[in-house]
Parts: sequence; structure tokens; C-alpha cells
Amino acid sequence: MAYAAVREASHVHVHVIALWGGCPADASIGAADSAALTFSIKRTMMMTAKWRGLLAAVAMASVLGVAHAQEVIPVVTGEQWQQSSPEVKKAYLVGLSNAFQVQAAYEAANPPTDAQSIVPRLQKGLRGQTLDGVRSQLDAYYSKNPNMVKRPIVDTIWFEIVVPGLAKAG
Repeated sequence: MAYAAVREASHVHVHVIALWGGCPADASIGAADSAALTFSIKRTMMMTAKWRGLLAAVAMASVLGVAHAQEVIPVVTGEQWQQSSPEVKKAYLVGLSNAFQVQAAYEAANPPTDAQSIVPRLQKGLRGQTLDGVRSQLDAYYSKNPNMVKRPIVDTIWFEIVVPGLAKAG
């Protein structure tokens, strides 16, 4: 039984080596020195895990790069905002909120300074705000300022809601 496991593992080892051009895929590895073989298999498996991680990252970057090359993500402005239903507006705000929450969670172990990230200022400036409150403020802003409909939503949120919120928070 132990020999079969070592033998099976040795075939995995051979195939990994074969992928990198080390030896032919049908080469046999003797099981005489099982300690050396076990070490070699463990080392190969650790290297394989590292390479798998790198390969996954490269594949993801390639997919994102292809998607980016095919479609440019538009900047949402007041024009799209005014044409959207309340549900779509809320979904947009939930998406923004989730993105910042993920960033805040990522930075939680080593919180950045205000100069390193906008997340702490964003959290402070939006303290006490609700999604419906932000939606209403954006609706009011674009209604009162029809000449600003080309202004991006994120820009409007920052300068019309977050910055005044920071001033109040002092």
C-alpha cells in the first residue's frame, strides 16, 4: 500500500518535471530511497502550489485585460443618474458602498493614514448618512444644477456630501 502511494506520487512528480522539460513523462523513478522521494514530492508540490497561484493571477489578469480591452467601463454621470429608477440608483450606491467596505476590511489589519487612502475620510464624511439620504441629496443636487449633469456621480458624492460631512465632523 505504501509503495503504491509512493509510486503514485512519483508519477505525479514525473509529470510535473515533464511539464518543465526535466525528463520524459514515461520515465520511472525508483522507490528505493522513499525519504528522498517524499522530500522531492513535497518540494515539488509546494513549488506547484506557488506556480498555480502565479498562474491563476496571470490568468485573471489576462481575462480582466481582455475584458478591459473589449469594453471601456463608462463613468456614471448625472445624466445616467437622472435617467435611472430609484432601484437602480440604490443598487449603484450599494455597489460603491460594498467596494469601499471591502477596501476598509482589507486595510483593517494595518490602517492607512488619510494621505494613503480615501477610505478613512470617506467613512468619516459619510457617518450618519443612509443610502436613501445620499440618493435624495444627489437627486436634489442634479435637479438644482442641470448644467452639472456631465459631472461624475463619485465626484459629486465626494465634494457635495463627503467634504461637508468632514467639515461637520471636524
